[in-house]
Amino acid sequence: MSNKPKIVVFIDWYVPAYKAGGPIRSVYTTVETFSDRYDFYIITSNVDIDNNKLDIETGKWVKQDSAHVLYLEKEDINAKRFRYEVNIIQPAWIYLNSLFSSKFTLLPLSVFKNSHKIVLAPRGMLGKESLAIKPLKKKLFLFYAKLFGVYKNVYWHATSEIEKAEITKVFGDNSKIIIEPNIALVPRTIKTISKKEGELSLIMVGRIVPIKNILFLLEVLKEIEEYQHLTLTLIGPVEDKEYWIKCQHAIRELSASIQVKMLGAQPPSEVRKQIENNHLLISTSLNENFGHSIAEALCLGRPVLVSEHTPWKELKKKGIGADLPLSTTAFKQELQEWIRYDDNRFKTIQQQVFDYAKKRFVPKQSIFEQIKQDKQ
Repeated sequence: MSNKPKIVVFIDWYVPAYKAGGPIRSVYTTVETFSDRYDFYIITSNVDIDNNKLDIETGKWVKQDSAHVLYLEKEDINAKRFRYEVNIIQPAWIYLNSLFSSKFTLLPLSVFKNSHKIVLAPRGMLGKESLAIKPLKKKLFLFYAKLFGVYKNVYWHATSEIEKAEITKVFGDNSKIIIEPNIALVPRTIKTISKKEGELSLIMVGRIVPIKNILFLLEVLKEIEEYQHLTLTLIGPVEDKEYWIKCQHAIRELSASIQVKMLGAQPPSEVRKQIENNHLLISTSLNENFGHSIAEALCLGRPVLVSEHTPWKELKKKGIGADLPLSTTAFKQELQEWIRYDDNRFKTIQQQVFDYAKKRFVPKQSIFEQIKQDKQ
């Protein structure tokens, strides 16, 4: 029997679910990275974000790569079941992965807040742009959450100084906050891709919703003048159908020399393959707490072009891409510069990106080790 400390993780969806994107990847990479130090027990639903059932055993603990996972039917997601499982496991920590999830954050908090040590990762939900979606509902919820101490005594997991400031702004200076950047899995080698001057292939990965700001990117592409061949591959589920209709109208207005491919939601292995098949990952998002597709691209040796609303900064200085204000002119000029790069220049950039990823994504400590040091 293992003597490693046990961590119980509550999360709405877990692999093989993938359509919820970032939170699943955050937990998965944490488990796979620190499984030599901890035993992870994941309690989750048996569906993906679209409520389609997963092809897995339900209602019993199963092994999913390095984690023990309990996939539950809707009717089994309750306080009694949670209490039963946690009492058997006797974890050192409980780790929560959402601010607003009623079933996998608020319910476990109500059951375990006074008996267990809890770490909560808000996953960017306290960002200004995120709070602007259904603002009244969220404002009222946070008011009453603070009034009744819903999140009192939890340790907050911030992934950046920006997120730490967001937590402090809402919950005050006395909040117990530990910063641990999200991590990603770096392969041993990269698969390079060739590039001709005058061509550029872009990929954007994310849910089709307004906060991902896809319409802005399409408006930028409409302004691009200097190219021979340009492609954009979109990967992600359509969550806002009206917004996607607007995007489709914008796509039809693009030049015939620009090809847009919509692949919809894809499993992680296919996402990696598609990133490798393109020159540049692009994100014009209005808010990213981390941006797992950005990290994935860097790990695969692909430069990234992102908006200023992500934690990825000074990319041009590092020679791995660019972070820009959401200005049509700024993105247009940057893209035209990348279009002009030839194969020799691009191969050099790919190696720079991969070298950066190997340094950036090697974790030194887990969030739990940092908390232990903080308490001492």
